Amino acid sequence: MRFDPVECGMRIRSLRENRGFTRIQFAEQISISPDHLKAIERGKRASSIDLLAEISITFDISLDLSPPKYNSPIAPNKN
Repeated sequence: MRFDPVECGMRIRSLRENRGFTRIQFAEQISISPDHLKAIERGKRASSIDLLAEISITFDISLDLSPPKYNSPIAPNKN
């Protein structure tokens, strides 16, 4: 499973709109420019982990950082 900036941006936009924030208001809340937020919401720019954490705090939602599960185990280093 890979990070999908488009999907992430759509979720951020949906959260913002559902909470009644304009793009300008929310950008100010998380200390970025409205243009930066616009690029994130459209998937043109990926968000840093620090910014994702700030967004999760602002919306009071969890930020699940657990690694994806794989079907096969990783072989141990033989060195």
